[in-house]
Amino acid sequence: MTGNHPMHMLLTSNRRTTDLLEREIGESVKIKVVNQFYNLDKESHTLRLIRESVTISPNQTSMVAHNYVCINPSFIPKSVYYSMIQKQSGIGHYLRENQIKANRVIIEYGIINTSSIPYQHKLRITGKLIPYKRYQLTFLGSSQPGFNITEYFHPNLFK
Repeated sequence: MTGNHPMHMLLTSNRRTTDLLEREIGESVKIKVVNQFYNLDKESHTLRLIRESVTISPNQTSMVAHNYVCINPSFIPKSVYYSMIQKQSGIGHYLRENQIKANRVIIEYGIINTSSIPYQHKLRITGKLIPYKRYQLTFLGSSQPGFNITEYFHPNLFK
């Protein structure tokens, strides 16, 4: 996978993943929240919103990506938080539509063996080797990341 390959660009880009997927597919993708719950961080005693979603192709016949997001409500704009708890739209769509800026830092990316995926991430994507990336979003005026995101991509997305 070279630097010009669409999957490499998807994994290494600091741009919104949803925008990149839609550009490559040529149509809008659909985001579906499949699970959302609160979790108390035992170290910081902070309540976090955990959100699991899937990105579906326009014809809704295949899953493009499977996402896990840990949201720290203390470090995101209130409008973003309210949108997330209502499960109305994907993060990328909401940020784009409302022109909300955030600094995106990629923590890690690559190809992961499904046997190495954390137990709490029960993938709806099949395959032995799955492309993924982990990144954080920090909003303007905030000292810490508001979103910690792990995205797993369908291995045959650009074949």
